[in-house]
Amino acid sequence: MPELPDVEQFKKYADSTIMNQQIKDVEFIDKRMIAFSEKAIKKTLKEHQFINSKRIGKFLLLETDDEMHKWLVLHFGMTGELEYFKDKKTPKYARMLIHFKNGYHLSLNDPRLLGKIDLADNPESYQKRKELGVDALDVSEKQFKEILGKKKSRIKPTLMNQHLITGIGNVYADEILFQSKIHPTTNIDALNNKTLGDLYKNMQMVLKTAIKDNADPKKFPDSFLIPNRRTKGKCPNCAGNIKKIKVAGRGTYFCPSCQGNG
Repeated sequence: MPELPDVEQFKKYADSTIMNQQIKDVEFIDKRMIAFSEKAIKKTLKEHQFINSKRIGKFLLLETDDEMHKWLVLHFGMTGELEYFKDKKTPKYARMLIHFKNGYHLSLNDPRLLGKIDLADNPESYQKRKELGVDALDVSEKQFKEILGKKKSRIKPTLMNQHLITGIGNVYADEILFQSKIHPTTNIDALNNKTLGDLYKNMQMVLKTAIKDNADPKKFPDSFLIPNRRTKGKCPNCAGNIKKIKVAGRGTYFCPSCQGNG
């Protein structure tokens, strides 16, 4: 699933390809991903341009130059991605095509159809409408401790709760907890103030490192779990076996030697 670092790459991609390009038409190849009025989305986009972008958690928002300056909102589900192209066959899993007057096209590809296409008046109102928490890269350490300090739930599903802190999914939650040497089933009320501070710092480090490395696990530091996040994978710290369990219904990878047995 595209998480915060992946969507940050999509933002950079959009910024470098589609900005200030006149939109000729919008085509919905599969309408099941539309979360707003198809007519309203087309009216907002046709004969207009994208002029700005913003990422909130796992959402990419693209500002238009229509009279209301509405924002197209994209959520990428489990398998979504963007593809800007010209003079080639439409991608197999294209669900929405935005046709530009320069002859290029932007395709939202999503094999599993779990993404969403929405429209917003502005990023702040959309964040409020969807009840999204503060972005994981915008939250301060003080806010982070206050948010988690009120909870008694297990740490991994809490980190993934988009209504509390938005942007962290299954894969990066595992990495953040691995770097913090915290077992994924640990109850938050068992973590002291220093441990919460270390967790916050590791969250920032992991997300910023992933963004710097273009969200490509092949480029991640040798100390990261993600390149070894698989059955029979080896811990980059102690060379012990990586173990897989279920936490809140999600496949979870951790090192029992470094993170304990819960």
